[in-house]
Amino acid sequence: MGGPYLGSFVSAWLIQAINWQADYGVLAAFYAFSTLLVVFLVDETLYDRHHPQPKARGLKERVLLILGVTGWRVKTRPTIWTITKHTLLLGFRPQILLPC
Repeated sequence: MGGPYLGSFVSAWLIQAINWQADYGVLAAFYAFSTLLVVFLVDETLYDRHHPQPKARGLKERVLLILGVTGWRVKTRPTIWTITKHTLLLGFRPQILLPC
């Protein structure tokens, strides 16, 4: 939950001790590390509760799971066009459209 704020906090703390170029390098490394943590530790977010997917065992299966290929192969999911249509219809409802 602190992800969006942690980088700014570390940057403000470091900028007092080092120049901005080194601070930028530290932050780039910090964000690269957090991206690698997500890639290697987090499963695909679109989870089908009715047809659970098997856990990835090897590197190839893990990459396919992260890229969404495993979820795309499941035939019970709605198509991309159905999801896009539902998103657009939701966006054009008066209670959403008027305040925006």
